[in-house]
Amino acid sequence: MVERLLGLRRRGGLVEVDPVMPTGCDGLRAAVRLVGRTAHVTYAVGPEGVGVRRVTGATGDLALTPLDNPHRRGGSAVRTDDLRAALAAGPDLRVETC
Repeated sequence: MVERLLGLRRRGGLVEVDPVMPTGCDGLRAAVRLVGRTAHVTYAVGPEGVGVRRVTGATGDLALTPLDNPHRRGGSAVRTDDLRAALAAGPDLRVETC
């Protein structure tokens, strides 16, 4: 569920954020372990339910690197160190999809 629906997976020095959600999941909140910390992730699901517009933590918007997907709009990757710093400042993350 964490990797598929929520789209959160660790890949080396990156955390991929690549959710696939129906619009009915708008506002979904999940507590998950990321980079050794508990994160409270809230999803703002756009009309497409895929792709990532923004990931925001306590330190502000995190830098994103687009992910390729040949079948749909891809998500984005966040550097593990950036995510760790954001979660050290506070547990809340907001993920906005397209």
